[in-house]
Amino acid sequence: MAANLWDGRAAPAVISRLYVSPRARGHGVGAALPARAVGAARARDLHPVPDVVATDPAASFYERLGWRFLGTADQRWGPARTVSLRCYAAPDTTAANPTAPATE
Repeated sequence: MAANLWDGRAAPAVISRLYVSPRARGHGVGAALPARAVGAARARDLHPVPDVVATDPAASFYERLGWRFLGTADQRWGPARTVSLRCYAAPDTTAANPTAPATE
């Protein structure tokens, strides 16, 4: 869904789901996962765009990291289930952005 809302120059790279074990929380793993996804996407000249279930706490996490909110969309997850998604795009710059890898 985020790929449909993305309006940037680079093609979108959809980040499906990233999970952190409860035991690993509070150790920077949560910020490291999107940073790796950003690095992998940008190495391929793509722009990361995750879809986040609207009720998932990850939505506020991406916002705290400076990801740009693109909009909402509904997605069917089976014949009788539709979920609301919040769609984001990685920040365009790496300055003061903990999710973007440093440039060399």
